[in-house]
Amino acid sequence: MISVSVHNPRLRVIASPHVSRPNEHVIVAEPSSGHQIMLDYEEKTVLEIAGCTCDRCRQRMTPVDFAFHERLSVRFLAGFDSIFGDGNVVSIDLCSRCLNETLGDWLHITPPEGV
Repeated sequence: MISVSVHNPRLRVIASPHVSRPNEHVIVAEPSSGHQIMLDYEEKTVLEIAGCTCDRCRQRMTPVDFAFHERLSVRFLAGFDSIFGDGNVVSIDLCSRCLNETLGDWLHITPPEGV
C-alpha cells in the first residue's frame, strides 16, 4: 500500500500501475493547469562486486565479511610516459589487515565528525 501526502494544493497525486513488478506504482503529479508530469521507469541490470581476493595474503572476501567493507581496491589507467607504462591498467586489492601492514604508517585515520 502506498501512502502519499501532498502539501501543494495545485498538485494532485495519482497512483498508476505502469510498472511491471507487482504492488509497485508510478506516482504522477498533475498540476491543476492540466499539464501532466510523468515519470518513466526502465529496468537496468547492474553489476555488483560479489567477492574480492586480497592480492597480498590471498584472503577471499565477500559482502557478508566485515573485511570486504574495509578493503582497498585501486584501478587506474596509466597515462603518457607513466612509470607504470603508457596506457597500462594498474590495479591492486588489499584486505584491511594488509592495507594497515603495508601502508599503515601513511594512512590518515581520523574519527568521524561530531564525535
